[in-house]
Amino acid sequence: EVKKGVQYLMTFHPDATNWRIDVLHAIACYVLCGHGGAKASTTQQESGVNWIFPGYVDLADGGAASKLSRVVEEAKDANVADLLKASTSHGLRVGASDEMVYHYLLSVFAAISRGGWDCKADSMLFHYLTADSSIDQAGKALANWHDPRMHVSAPTLDAFRTSENEHIVEAFCRELLGTSCIPNVNTEMKAVRDVLVASLLRFYDDIMEADRDSLVIRKIQAAALRTRMIKLDELRQWGLLVKNRFLVANAQNLGNNGGTDAERFSTALTALQECCAQMSAQLVRSESNQRQLLVGQNKMAAQLDRMESNQGSILKNQQNMEDWMDTSTHFPAQLSPLKRKTSSMDSPPKKAAAGNAPDDASATTKKAKAAAAGNALEETMSTKAVVKWRECGQWTCDALIEELLKSNMDVNSVHFIPLNASDDSRTKKGTVRKKRLNARNVFKELFALANDEQKGYFDPKNLPSGDLSVERNKWLLEMKNVVEGLAILLAKHQIRTILEAEGNLNEQSFKKKFNSTTLKVGRLGNLMGEALTAVNKANEKK
Repeated sequence: EVKKGVQYLMTFHPDATNWRIDVLHAIACYVLCGHGGAKASTTQQESGVNWIFPGYVDLADGGAASKLSRVVEEAKDANVADLLKASTSHGLRVGASDEMVYHYLLSVFAAISRGGWDCKADSMLFHYLTADSSIDQAGKALANWHDPRMHVSAPTLDAFRTSENEHIVEAFCRELLGTSCIPNVNTEMKAVRDVLVASLLRFYDDIMEADRDSLVIRKIQAAALRTRMIKLDELRQWGLLVKNRFLVANAQNLGNNGGTDAERFSTALTALQECCAQMSAQLVRSESNQRQLLVGQNKMAAQLDRMESNQGSILKNQQNMEDWMDTSTHFPAQLSPLKRKTSSMDSPPKKAAAGNAPDDASATTKKAKAAAAGNALEETMSTKAVVKWRECGQWTCDALIEELLKSNMDVNSVHFIPLNASDDSRTKKGTVRKKRLNARNVFKELFALANDEQKGYFDPKNLPSGDLSVERNKWLLEMKNVVEGLAILLAKHQIRTILEAEGNLNEQSFKKKFNSTTLKVGRLGNLMGEALTAVNKANEKK
């Protein structure tokens, strides 16, 4: 507070060009990577306020300078580049004061207000009237803006956020800063959170160039991967869009205190030209991707045509086979490849009473053989169409449910498990059979654990149409959250069953086994098998 000389109003502004001294970016990095906490204010006037930097709250006069001096000394000991050995916290304050005082568009009173120097007598009136705007203008001068009296727009996520990807951007923000030290970061402080995320994306390329293995980069990329909806290449694209939007919004104010108006306009023009060049390059890439997509669609259409043609050929061959089987009795026995009853040409003459009676047993046999051939053909086609099921053991449960929903497959269908496939897991068909059995068992167990409302996420009829629709993506995200919770319940239930059957159920053994269990389809299926074996062994001992 100004009267006590300890706390006073301070505003922060994005730097015009340099990420190393951008205050918003620095705060975002601290919140993302630091170990800050929340400390409530001790004054009644600021009840409910929480501080991002709790170590600086309620310091005595001069305490902030001493604390900052220790930080500068630690930076010098760590050999931070471009930091002079003679640097002190007082030197930083003096340097900032010089920048403000020598800025020809900034009043001296604004520099005094930003520096927090006490105002006395008549000057106090001016402080009361203009302190907020003066501190704001001085902050923009320190952030390298040409005219501190002009408005400066902060970086914004609206540079790339649309109604179609809004849920993806929100998921990314929650993963990135949702567990930070800022209270209510996803509610009342959501606007602040969005500016911090936009600042991180704005300088994403710059940080990657400086140190692509830095903690900041690893945190950002990890948050993107946890959403399971964002590719790492998209982060760079988002960053460029945020940076271009920022430059366009503030182009007329680019350029610091030095230089002429012509030089400043030249800087702004260069920045806008770079934006246009980047957007043109992005447009070219988009058109190229669109052409590749069209080529891929044409290839898929041609492949579907071939599949339909092959299917027609198979059905025609099946019909020919049935017709041939019906007429095969007209061939001599030694030339026919089918086992059949001896024809009248090879057998002794029958009694006259039965000479004209139809051979019902022979007709029934022919129909059974035709049906068997059709079933075998259908099972073979079903088995060959699901090679990707060999990888389903590594899927998460929500990925399994999503695959079943999108393909509209019924796990209870007789064709879901290849009937003629070998039980030998070393063969291709044996592997398919084992993986599908695991998938079926896990699906049924998850469905059994779900309540009536959650069961709706297992029904393909409830899946919204349109592969790229916002409603469909939101529904699938809700399904993912529901199924992840059910998978945890399933794992805990099976582990408890195993440990109870083995007589080893306690908190330590339960936590140990649960923490070593991955919630993948293959592992959960094996866990169910272990539980069944353990229960059977326990029953045998009884």
